[in-house]
Amino acid sequence: RKPLQEIVENEVSEKEARYVDFFNKSQPINTRLHQLELLPGFGKKHTKEILEAREIKVFESFNDIKERVKSIPDPKKAIEKRIMEELVVRQRFNLFTK
Repeated sequence: RKPLQEIVENEVSEKEARYVDFFNKSQPINTRLHQLELLPGFGKKHTKEILEAREIKVFESFNDIKERVKSIPDPKKAIEKRIMEELVVRQRFNLFTK
């Protein structure tokens, strides 16, 4: 059997468009918290930069996100980490798992 981490990495790679779409369509959860801030390493500053960049033009790939928003952590790795967190530890908000 494949370790869970490898399965998650393959899932994110194979369905890149779905996860890039998250960066294009994510919304505030409430007045103080945005879905993007639930990604490991993403704070208010990163969220603001992503929102500004996507207003100009939607993101087309993880590389496009990295090119246009240089200060953020690796978007693919952040998605993978968040999925692992949701699978292993009960979260208050789930973005990618049920």
